Amino acid sequence: MNRFLVIFIFILVLLVSLPFIMPASLVVERVIKNANLTNISYSYIEGNFFNGRVYDLTYNDNLVGDFNYDSHLSLQNLDIRFVSVDQNNYSGRFIKEFSNYNFSDFSLNDIKSSNEFNMDNLGALVIDLDVKKATFKNNSCTSIEGSLILKIKRLRNQFSGDLFCRDGNKYGVNLLDNSNRRIGSIQLYESKIKGSLSTEVLSDRRLALFTDELSFTIDL
Repeated sequence: MNRFLVIFIFILVLLVSLPFIMPASLVVERVIKNANLTNISYSYIEGNFFNGRVYDLTYNDNLVGDFNYDSHLSLQNLDIRFVSVDQNNYSGRFIKEFSNYNFSDFSLNDIKSSNEFNMDNLGALVIDLDVKKATFKNNSCTSIEGSLILKIKRLRNQFSGDLFCRDGNKYGVNLLDNSNRRIGSIQLYESKIKGSLSTEVLSDRRLALFTDELSFTIDL
């Protein structure tokens, strides 16, 4: 989710690219410098405020990726839709209601993400994220409505749970199997996925002899 926050902050910088027909690349670099946003960098920007593409967006040396954006401005809100154009495979919307003038208060809507990771002990993992709405106050998550699905390909099974947020921008989910039994958990924060799974569901008797739970970490 922090990846989507970075995209939101970055596109807010584009707001100063008025008039809207001005190429965003002419202004963004100066704004980032003047605002001392030294933890945000990119290689190239195409387009203007209304639509364009950002390449190699990086936050705190973590690659966010390449994405297209499409902005819709009305009297009620600013609706920014984005979709990745690289291997990260995500899409969604930022919505900022003008009834509240604090740009640190906003929502992320219709977030969808699907990524595959290869793990030494587990093989190929697929993590699907589906967020209907996440609400932020002062850039911190206050509520989230969505789910996460974990698929372990060699088991031909999947585990899922409802997302929650805590301590600002830390996200988690308690994973359940098809019988609604808790079999593990996943936490997402600081550009990492940290998870644990009961060895009972991994169909590996040798591993179960040594530990009841297998932990793993994925760098994003």
